[in-house]
Amino acid sequence: MITIVNKKGRFSKDEIERLTREAEKYKEEDEEYTKKVDARYSFLNCIDDMKAKINKLGPELAENLKKKIESALHHANQWLNSNCSKGATVEDISVRVAELENVCNPIIAKLTKFYQQRGASPDNDSESDLVPLLGADFNNDT
Repeated sequence: MITIVNKKGRFSKDEIERLTREAEKYKEEDEEYTKKVDARYSFLNCIDDMKAKINKLGPELAENLKKKIESALHHANQWLNSNCSKGATVEDISVRVAELENVCNPIIAKLTKFYQQRGASPDNDSESDLVPLLGADFNNDT
């Protein structure tokens, strides 16, 4: 059994109770802040993952698709930097993640499918394997 004895230089019972009440009061704020930080880092990771996937899957990706993705990534990063410090909510961040995914995921899915259908990987593709990526068929249906 542990016994706490109030000695000189220690908190009084009233001070301990006050500190406990304050901790309980700020617990919800701390949890909300933690959720925001987690959402922000999740968004940053999403942006970085998208960049890495496009760099790996699409070195010869058609310029208009590359610009579309780069623009979406740039705007997402810009929004994150300017709005997270200004009180963006977890929901705001989730909406932005969904917007980014709506731009990038269809293109990434088509690139992945393209490589899988040809039995190629993005690391050892040949120029002839990439012709559809540069042609109008791929670009127009994204």
